[in-house]
Amino acid sequence: MGQKSKWYYVLKDGWLILRKVNLSDWLIIALSALLPGAIACATYYWLHEHAQQRHIDSLAVRALDRAEFHFKTMDSALHIVAEQNYAPCSEGGILQLRSIVVGNRSVDEIQVYDADRLKCSSWDRPPVNPTAGDVIVGPPIDNFLTNVRSAIPGSVDMVGLRSGRYAVLTRPDRLLDEIGDPRLRVTILHGETILAATRLDGDLPGTRNRASGVDTEGMQSLLAVAKGRALTVRITGDRSAVQVDTTREMIIVVLLGLAGSSLGGLLARRLIARDSSFHGALEAGIRNGEMEVEYQPIINLKTGRCAGAEALVRWRQSDGTFVPPDAFLPLAEQHGLLDDLTDLVIEKVVFDLQEMLKNRRDIYVAINISSSDMESGRFLDVIGTAIAGTEVAVSNIWIEATERSFIDAKKAKRTTERARAAGHRVAIDDFGTGYSSLSLLQHLPLTTLKIDRSFVEGIGADSATRSVIPFIVDMAQSIGLDLVAEGVEAVEQAEYLLSIGVTHAQGWLYSKSLPIENFISYMKYH
Repeated sequence: MGQKSKWYYVLKDGWLILRKVNLSDWLIIALSALLPGAIACATYYWLHEHAQQRHIDSLAVRALDRAEFHFKTMDSALHIVAEQNYAPCSEGGILQLRSIVVGNRSVDEIQVYDADRLKCSSWDRPPVNPTAGDVIVGPPIDNFLTNVRSAIPGSVDMVGLRSGRYAVLTRPDRLLDEIGDPRLRVTILHGETILAATRLDGDLPGTRNRASGVDTEGMQSLLAVAKGRALTVRITGDRSAVQVDTTREMIIVVLLGLAGSSLGGLLARRLIARDSSFHGALEAGIRNGEMEVEYQPIINLKTGRCAGAEALVRWRQSDGTFVPPDAFLPLAEQHGLLDDLTDLVIEKVVFDLQEMLKNRRDIYVAINISSSDMESGRFLDVIGTAIAGTEVAVSNIWIEATERSFIDAKKAKRTTERARAAGHRVAIDDFGTGYSSLSLLQHLPLTTLKIDRSFVEGIGADSATRSVIPFIVDMAQSIGLDLVAEGVEAVEQAEYLLSIGVTHAQGWLYSKSLPIENFISYMKYH
């Protein structure tokens, strides 16, 4: 009589791990694994193909909706421009055009023409007069423009709309922002003319009104088409390369007959992959306390004193090497680990603040909050629990959130109001790189606006970004927001920012991020 099969498991960190198998009949094991596995594979393949096509169709619809939204917004801006009070290309007229660009997330430039000759743009009068581009007349919007050279030297060719003497333009990549898949080519067309497209490697090319643009698309299989009144979206590529979440399909496969041995093998493989993956290492790093918090000083430009700091998380692995934040933070968000990471940062900041307060009672630390936390407000209770019984006040902790965190304005407003009511100051981070507008800022109870380093880098250079900063400052001051500039690396930048009304700054001109011991020493002398 054969010996019964036995399975031995060990409980490790909450996971049931297969350690040893004693098998009495390999034939039975092979049949129990191969037969259900073959059925499961065939079923899964069929379901996976359908899931891929649903993903592609959804991508086409989302791309069309986004492109139509931007063109409708540009059309509205075009009507506003036509009604402006100042004479075209006068100093007041250019300033008015520029204010429309700064306050509109769909517009990058407005140009004024005399016939087909460029007279001026929202970024002043260009030294070289680019052509007006190719005009494609089609309903429902007056004129589509492609291949329009920007008045800003070095900029990509623009697409947009023209009515009469005015043209409202945007970068082609904005039409596809947050839309796309690196394995697919998404193409937006008016008729057969390409307005914007992604390459299969995910890079966004400049748009050209050329027949060869359709040829490169034709080399790939046409997977989906979405048509609007004036625009069409085509998606081409290799369907088999598209990765989709097939959790639902996997459940169906399991219900259709995966045997216990097959399920056990699947769990074991998933566990091995988990333990050996970067994801597993990140999860273990958070659990084992490998995450550290450093502090980058925020300086009062008027006094030169350190007013506070931004808390920045650092991952020092067990071998002493550091993993860059831009490598592990997206992974943490993808795998739902940001809540744990935020809680860890809050705990460490509150602990460190108690040491800081021994030297400076007015010091504050700004903590970066994720989009999901800004929508839920979960972190506020975590902070409240962490500071209970300590000398840390709510006012010692500032909240920072990126522009992307305010896309769901209703939820973000609710959380921001809770934070302000509790006594926190709330800053919008990386301003100017996302989708914020003046109307959004006016409706949120924010206290501070942080100017993104990409604008600061343009100070002292012949760059269009420098002309944007005064408008950001005026916008913030008009609604009572304090200003902090990020990425300040030169004295000239600091002096210019102070001269236009920016009160605080951070960057390597003052200090890189510091461990708590070094930051406390820095505070004593600054």
